[in-house]
Order: sequence, then structure tokens, then C-alpha cells
Amino acid sequence: ILNLLNNSLDAFKEKDYIENKSIYISAIETEKEIKLFFRDNAGGIEEKVIKRLFEPYITTKGEQGTGLGLYITRNILREKFNSEIYIHSEKEMTSCVIIIKK
Repeated sequence: ILNLLNNSLDAFKEKDYIENKSIYISAIETEKEIKLFFRDNAGGIEEKVIKRLFEPYITTKGEQGTGLGLYITRNILREKFNSEIYIHSEKEMTSCVIIIKK
């Protein structure tokens, strides 16, 4: 969760022209899982990058990023929690859902 928040905050810093900066967080619980939703309006992610976002050393931050945050996040979710993370970007919005199985 902290990694996602930090990524949003970093994107906002790079794009100071964005007005009304927003990060939305919500959750839904069902009998079998918990879904955590994150969304920001920090400018979105290019399609060529988003396809590889969970690979090691892929970053949107240039020399400022290591490209390991989402790679490690996904591995922890999969290996320790039998869960998954998905990211989608459209126009100026990036959305993420984490599905945690109970």
C-alpha cells in the first residue's frame, strides 16, 4: 500500500501542472476476498511501460527509480498472501486493484 501511495506522490511531484491532485482508496470485502482499490489522477502511465510494469528494473522515474517497487510488491502479494495486483492506466488516471484472498 505504501509503495502505491509513494508512486502516486512521486508522479504528482513530476507533474506540478496537475490541479486538484487526488488519490482515492476504497475497499470491498466479500466472503472469499478483499479488494483494495487505488486511483490517482497523476497523469497516467504509458501503455508500453504498463505492459512491463511488474518486471524488475522497469521504472517511470528515470534515474530516480530502481524499478523494483512494483516487482517486489507483486511477488510479496503472490508468495505470502496468494493474492494479486493489477494496474490499469487510462487518460490521466491510473487505477490499481489488489485482490487478497481470505
